[in-house]
Formats: sequence, C-alpha cells, structure tokens
Amino acid sequence: MSAVPWTTPPTLNTGQPLSYADIMLWRENALTLDSMSLTGRRAWTDQVYELTSNNFNPSPLCKASFMFRTGLTTLTIVAYGTTGLSDTINVFLNGVSVTTAATTGADQTITVTLTGRGYTDRQIIEVELTVSRTGDTPAPTYAVRDMYVSPASGIVGSSPGAPTFGAISAANLTQLGAMQQWLYDRMNAVAMPLFQGQLYAFLHFWPSTKMMWRGSIARGNGANQLRCTVGYLNTNTASERLALSISTGGAYTEVATTPTITAGQVGAHTFDVDLSGYTNEQRLHVRLDQIVNTAFAGSRGAVGTMWSLRDMETTATAWTFTTPAAYSLPRESLTFSALQARLNSIASLMTTVASRISGSTDVWNRIRCFRRSPGVDSYQASFHKLHWLARGRRKTDGLYLRGKGITIGWGAITLEPELQSGATVWKPQFEEQVIGGDAYVDKYVGFDTLPGLVPGMLYYVYGEDLIYAAEVWS
Repeated sequence: MSAVPWTTPPTLNTGQPLSYADIMLWRENALTLDSMSLTGRRAWTDQVYELTSNNFNPSPLCKASFMFRTGLTTLTIVAYGTTGLSDTINVFLNGVSVTTAATTGADQTITVTLTGRGYTDRQIIEVELTVSRTGDTPAPTYAVRDMYVSPASGIVGSSPGAPTFGAISAANLTQLGAMQQWLYDRMNAVAMPLFQGQLYAFLHFWPSTKMMWRGSIARGNGANQLRCTVGYLNTNTASERLALSISTGGAYTEVATTPTITAGQVGAHTFDVDLSGYTNEQRLHVRLDQIVNTAFAGSRGAVGTMWSLRDMETTATAWTFTTPAAYSLPRESLTFSALQARLNSIASLMTTVASRISGSTDVWNRIRCFRRSPGVDSYQASFHKLHWLARGRRKTDGLYLRGKGITIGWGAITLEPELQSGATVWKPQFEEQVIGGDAYVDKYVGFDTLPGLVPGMLYYVYGEDLIYAAEVWS
C-alpha cells in the first residue's frame, strides 16, 4: 500500500485530445504535493548523557552520516565546547581529517566544503567528531547542536514554473506536468533521517535529576508545535517525573512535564509544546530530564524505570490543506472558461507549494545528518543497539540504509529476560533482516516488501552496525 498516491504526469502532443482522466491525474497529484509539503521535521539528537572529561583523549564526540547528492556543497556543524582550555574539535569525513576548530565557550558553526572531494551521487559519507583536550580543569563539556548538508535546492535544478492558462496548448499542459514532477523530485531530494530514540532504557532510581536526551529542533514551514511521546514502565520507584526544557542559547527553562509517576505505573505521555512564541527557524535546544523525587523504600533493592523515547518532531496544531478545482467527469458538459478555471486552480496550487518550499529553509533546504548510535568499542555498541536505536513512523514508501547485519522490526513489542545476562530485552512482533552480517551494504528498502508495515505504523531499525537510515518518498 503506497503511502504516496503519486502518478508520473503525462506528456501531451499537439493534436492529442485532452481527457478528463488527464485533468483528474493533475488534480490528484496536486493534492499529494500539497500534503507532502505540509510537514515539520524530526529533531536532531545530540547526546543521551553529558560528555565530560571521563573520556579518552581525543574524546569521541559524535558519529553521524549523510547521503551525498550531486548539487550539495556544504556540511554545516554547530558545536559547543567549554572555554578556557583551548580544546580542538576535529572533523573527519570517511576517516579523512577535513578541518579543525578551537572551542570558544559558545555555540560555533563549522563548515566543510563538499565540492571537489570526489563523492558520487547517493554515496553515504561518514562523519566523525573528536575533541583533543588540553586539560581536565575545569571539567570540559561538549555538544553537537545540529548537523546538516545543503543546499537541497541544488540537487534537482531550476523550477520550470507553473503555467497560466489563457490559451490551452500541449506546451502549457506539458509544463504543468513538468512543474508537478519537479516539485515531487524537489521534496523527494530531502532525505529524512530516522530519529534516534530510546526503547526500554533503564535510568537511575535515586533522588536526583539526570539527563535522558538532548538535541535541537526549530519551528518552521508552518509547524508551530513540538510533539514528543515517551513511554515508561516503573517497577518500584516511589515518585518521579520527566521534564522537557527548552533553551535558546542560555539556561534551560522547563516548559512541560509528565504527571508524577509512581511505583507500578505503566503508560505513555505525549508532550505538545506551543512554539508560536519562538522566532521562526530559530534553533531551539531541547532537553529531557528524569527527576526522581522519592526512591524505593523497600528492602529488596530498587530497579530503575524503563523509558522509551518514541519521537521528537515539529508539527502544526492543524494543517490547512488546499482543495483545487472540482472533479472532472467522463462526457461532462464543460465550458471553455470552466476548463481554464480548473487548470488554473491546479497551477495556482503548484505555485503555493513552490513558495512554501522556497520559504522554509530549515525544512526544505537543509538535509539533517543521521545521528549514529554511541559507542567507542564493540561492547558499548552491542549495549546501545538494544536500547538507543533508529525508529520512525512510516510516512513514505521506503528508506535508504547502510550498515551490516541490519534488521527492521515492527508490530507489538514484548519484553523478555535475556538468560545469559539476566537483562530485560525487547522483541518486536515482526522483524526481517534486510542487510546480512557479512559486509557493509548500501540498500534501498521499500516498505511494501515488509508485510503489515502499513503507513502510520511505528518501526525500528537495529543490528550489528547501522551507519545510515533515512526515509525518502520513493
């Protein structure tokens, strides 16, 4: 079942009759393009714990990746490092050092030119950041606020523009179809990396505050709301909550919280945070903190609550969709002016979609990198792949992957004890290995090849080493 009802527009020749089916195809495509363009974006994941001096030197800071497309020119990294130590952030692409930057004690933008590096279209490029430290006093902290490649507008070339129908000819009808195809290709060029969330990850159980997740998001493209859903399974912590805080560059301010969660409670909570008071496309630092108020008072030992971070994205309180001209029917009696009006209505909607895309830089001209799972060795990687993993809710027809031993899971989740380690692990109702464990492979996976993974369903991507995962429309 395709999530995107799209048909390649026809090319008409002079003297060829114009049928109602052609007009209806353009109309349905217009509805699809309008719907595709009304979207927010997923959050960038920075860290799930504070990076401090308790690391190697150079300290591992971040691993990410992106799919290079011909026309992309720049990788942009927004990073932070505490001042006073003259530390150095090192940037590597596919293992090759490309630039360094001294920390400044403030958010700083690092740019890397992609042009001329010999990358090929759709090649997956690995990004690694490390920090060379000069000391540990005061204890340094670091962050990667954002990471993206641009401009997406350079991938598909210039727009043919939408025609105006006074006279109706094969030329302007073909231009209408070309404009629709360009808009589809333009939006399809913006790959949507999967969100790095947590699934049944144990956190602490003593009275304190501990960061669960930190990243960034921005309001834009009409999306005025931050939506985040968390699940929880509290075994015996007496009293705790999860707080969501936002910073625009200074101190974090708590803007939402779950109700108090007590021992034995299982459930989910969705944060819907109004972003309309923030500047459009301003980068917002977001943080989730687990706050334990009262620990377990029993004698058998405390067990930390298991938390699941399902998503973090921007959306709209209500999207406003445009309805183009009326349906066209077989053997319909139609005046020439009525036909002009229907075609101009479709063309006008194409202009609206094009303006929406060109006016939303953060959503439509910046392609976020995929944040890889943390881990500096095989042991850490094997732990994190069970609890910190790529996940999404199907909205397109497929995704690009790179990795080794990669599986996609979907359906109901069950928790089972792992006999060897005694840990509790999760298992999806359905799963299918899509990349074997013998070698690293790049692969496009169509969702319709996975039975039962229908539009709107949650899915999870995990395995031995996932390097890249991003949805595309087709």
